[in-house]
Amino acid sequence: MHLEKNGKYVIDEVKFCKKNVHLISGDDTIVISATTYSHFYLYNERVLSQEELDEILSFENVAKNKDYVNNLLSKGTYSTKQIREKLIKRKVPNKDIDFLIQEFIRLGYLNDVRYMNELVEIKERKNIGKNKIIQSLMQNGIKKEDIDTICFENEFDKAMNQIDKYVLHHKSYNYNQIKQGGYNYLISQGFDSDISLEAIEEKLSNWIIDEDELIEKVLTKYILLYHLEINDVKDRQKMISYLLRKGYHYDNINKVMRRLEK
Repeated sequence: MHLEKNGKYVIDEVKFCKKNVHLISGDDTIVISATTYSHFYLYNERVLSQEELDEILSFENVAKNKDYVNNLLSKGTYSTKQIREKLIKRKVPNKDIDFLIQEFIRLGYLNDVRYMNELVEIKERKNIGKNKIIQSLMQNGIKKEDIDTICFENEFDKAMNQIDKYVLHHKSYNYNQIKQGGYNYLISQGFDSDISLEAIEEKLSNWIIDEDELIEKVLTKYILLYHLEINDVKDRQKMISYLLRKGYHYDNINKVMRRLEK
C-alpha cells in the first residue's frame, strides 16, 4: 500500500478472489480473508493509519489461525494441550493462542473431558490397558482429577484378548517363551503385573503345545542355517545350548535329536 506524506496508507483497489480479498495499492498487495474484510469497513481510496493497518493485519493472523484450528477440530478430537502445541509450532503469539483456545472452549468445540472420554473409548475397544491409557491422557494434558473419574472395569478381559492375539502371532514359541514374552507384551500394553500374570496363566492352562514338534522345526532350521551335522559332537553341543537358551526342556531336546539321528 502506498504511503502518503501525512503517514496514511491508501487502498487503490479492492479485488475479490475465490478464497480471499486483495487490497491493492500501487505495486503492493495485501491478501486478507473474507472474514477480515467483512469485519472492517474497507473500500477503494480508503485511507488507513498505521494503527488501523496493524489492527487489520493482527485480526487477519488470528482469523487464519482460527480457520486452521476449526479445520483440525472438524476432522477429529483434540485436547487443549494438543491445539496449543500445534499453534506454537506455527509461531502464533501467546496472546493469540490464549484467545483462540478460550474462544473454542466457549463455543464448545474444545473440551478436554469430552476428548478424554472419546480417547478412553477408542483405546478400550483396542484392548489397551489402563496404564497406557492414563499415560496417553497425561501426555495430552488431561488433568489428574479428570483422569481419576475414569472407571476401568474390563482389564482382565482386555488382557485375555491381547494374549490371544500375541499367541496367534507367536505360534512357534514354546511354553517358557510365551510365558515370558506374553507377560512383557501385556505390561507394554498397559496392564498391571497381577492382571498380566493372571491372563497368561489362564491362557497357558488351556493351551496344548507339542514341544517335540516345535523343537524339530527350530532345530532343522538352525542346522540348515549354520550347516551343522547332528552326529558331530561340537555341532551337537551348539544345538543343545541354542535350544536350552530358547527355553526348551533338555529331555525333549535329546529325544528329538535321537529321532533325527536315525
